[in-house]
Amino acid sequence: MAGKLVTACLPDVAASQAPMEALRSLVSLASADDPDKNSNSPEANARKAVRLTAQQPLLVAAYHAARSGRELPPPAEGLGLAANFLLQMRGTPPAEHEAEVLDTCLVLHADHTMNASTFAARVCAATLSDMHSAVVAAIGTLKGPLHGGANEQVMRTLTEIRSTEPGDPVGAVEREVMQRLAAGEKIMGFGHRVYKTEDPRATHLRAMSGGNWRGSPATTPSTACPGGWRRSSWRKRACCPTSTSTPPPSITTWGSRPTFSPASSRSAGWQAGRPT
Repeated sequence: MAGKLVTACLPDVAASQAPMEALRSLVSLASADDPDKNSNSPEANARKAVRLTAQQPLLVAAYHAARSGRELPPPAEGLGLAANFLLQMRGTPPAEHEAEVLDTCLVLHADHTMNASTFAARVCAATLSDMHSAVVAAIGTLKGPLHGGANEQVMRTLTEIRSTEPGDPVGAVEREVMQRLAAGEKIMGFGHRVYKTEDPRATHLRAMSGGNWRGSPATTPSTACPGGWRRSSWRKRACCPTSTSTPPPSITTWGSRPTFSPASSRSAGWQAGRPT
């Protein structure tokens, strides 16, 4: 399903590229074997959109398997996109509630309004370029630290703070936030040009990260840290949390990078907005 060129290049991509760089490369490589690659008709674009939406979770899982030195498990008939993604990422079938949590994460991160990656995709498509090029443009934009890449910045910072004070990670986070704000630094995951109150996606993502999903694997001691991150930023600067302040624990628990997985769900919105 991924194509001959993806299969041939995957080992080198996995060895040399970071996750979002890899997804950008693999989506581009997948275009070589698409049966509709030479057509920009509405019918061909609809077929390409379906294939791209189905392929991206597979590309993420294939990259993860290659980096881990193991074979990619085949998908299971009867499982949805989220459940099959977890199966191929981990090698074992997910529990029903695990698939439900990830499915909700993917829905919440599906494309919405005219954000930066959507704009990039539409600019590319408006030149009558092909569907794969538009999605590659969007992935490259989502990778940036001022867009989807903020997820990884949040997770990296929280991980660093936890490692320095494992006995009191929540207190360490609050102290770090206060120090950074006092120094005039930005706090990734807070403040949004559109949402002037809490990002509505963050409300649901926080509930999942906090363990309100019937024993989800996202319930770990580390999930307390985003709460301290959020409370401290709100008290000091009244900055409302965005979705990037919360999802990493929900997603990284399953072995995926926090920008990597939402990119797969956003693809449906990127393609749906393409002019025909």
